[in-house]
Amino acid sequence: MIADHLDRILAAGEDLTKLTFTVHGREPDDTVNAFVRRCRDLEFSAVAALLRAREHARELGRYGTDFAPLARLFAAQTVAITDAVDQMSDRQAVQFNGQDPLEFFRTRGLLETEAGCLMTVERIDITEDFLIAGAIHLGALMDMSAALLDALEVHFDLFPPLDADLPDQAATASGSAAL
Repeated sequence: MIADHLDRILAAGEDLTKLTFTVHGREPDDTVNAFVRRCRDLEFSAVAALLRAREHARELGRYGTDFAPLARLFAAQTVAITDAVDQMSDRQAVQFNGQDPLEFFRTRGLLETEAGCLMTVERIDITEDFLIAGAIHLGALMDMSAALLDALEVHFDLFPPLDADLPDQAATASGSAAL
């Protein structure tokens, strides 16, 4: 279901924005490589969910539903991800520069393109300006996903209120007082 994929995009995005790396004036080592691996894992999760959401959005866009215009807009605004995925899966490109943390930081907008080392920055924070797969700003992707998810939620009531599953506390309290 498209809502599940949109929710996964938002969850991966939120997890990404919690990531921070403090450089401490050192060159890349195991710590920075672990940070990049974590970023990549979350990025791949977001991309996989986005690809599935795009499939569902295109399908929704084909039907004359109330969501057709919004679904087509979502698919059109995220089309850049398809080219980026092709580049991400290009083994030669990954072997050539994909393992370099500096290249990862540059292509995601975290480090200036001319920076030759990490010693020029004190810390790296993943923000909404992070470029998912080097193609789409994380903030924009999260906004688009949230907008479509909100529209689906309003129309289909996808997420029941949290307290709907709980027994009425007033009835429980009065029942236990009578015992």
